[in-house]
Order: sequence, then structure tokens, then C-alpha cells
Amino acid sequence: DLDKFKLIADWYHLPILNMTYLRDFDFTPRAIAARLGITSNEAEVAIERLERVGMLAKDDSGRYVKTEERFLASSESMSAALRRYHRQFLEKAIGALETQSAAEKINGSETFAFNQKKIARAKEITEEYYNKMLALAEEEDGSGPTDVYHLQVNCFNLTKTNKALALKDVT
Repeated sequence: DLDKFKLIADWYHLPILNMTYLRDFDFTPRAIAARLGITSNEAEVAIERLERVGMLAKDDSGRYVKTEERFLASSESMSAALRRYHRQFLEKAIGALETQSAAEKINGSETFAFNQKKIARAKEITEEYYNKMLALAEEEDGSGPTDVYHLQVNCFNLTKTNKALALKDVT
């Protein structure tokens, strides 16, 4: 439905969920908008949507809390919502290259020869990495989280496959 599409397609929903963990943060549409660079209206609509789908709720004290530990959206055939989601975060990463100091971000890349038959194992290793990063984020050191980060790993084919080359030769 539209709520689920928008939840994935508009990048700010998941950061808003994770802002419930921020120490001394005033969880209001205005404060959320200021921290994320979105409008107060977008923040308000997102909060309402997150409540409707059951991912955000108020606790007994009236404070917003994230109801699920982790949200996973995946599809073997990339949906329009997932493509839009990843595109938005890639654009955010490009912006961070220009605006964030080395102390605020982690950048790196590798280019290597690889056998496509190993993609399934590479996905397993990537999932292990995500889990380790989440565990690191959840380590209690007494000070609590101060910001919301986005971790995105991209590993894609830079070379044309033999199949694609064969099709090109035919046309």
C-alpha cells in the first residue's frame, strides 16, 4: 500500500525511527526537520505514517519509541521504492563527501576481480558486517547516541558480462 511504499521510498522515515534513541533529543516534527533538513510537514506526516504501520508508538510516559529493532526491506527484483530509497542515500553520500569532515564519516572503496558465483557468500559477509556495526552502535558507554548514521555498502559489476557483450555484437 501507499504507506509501505512511502516508508521505503522516502529516505527520512528510518532516520526518524532511529532518532528515538538520541540522547536529550526533543522528538517533535520541528526538531526532526531541523536535524534532517526536511520540512516540518514531511516530519509530521512521516511520524503519523510510522505510527500507522506500527513501527513507532508512544510509551507510558508519552515518549515516542521504535517498536521494532530492525527493519529489513529486500526484493530479488528491485522495486521502484527500493531504487528510490537507495538513490536518495547515494545522493546523501555525495553531499557528505563535500560537507562532512573525515572525523564524521567513513569512506573507502576497493576495486577487484571477482567471480559472480561468490555473490551469495559476499552477501552473507556483508550481513555479518552490518550486524557487527549494529552491535557497535548499541554498545553502552554511558553517553548514548548523539546522531543517526546511514551505512550503505555497494558492490557492483564494473565490467560488461560476456552475455551483454554477445548481445551488443549481434545488434
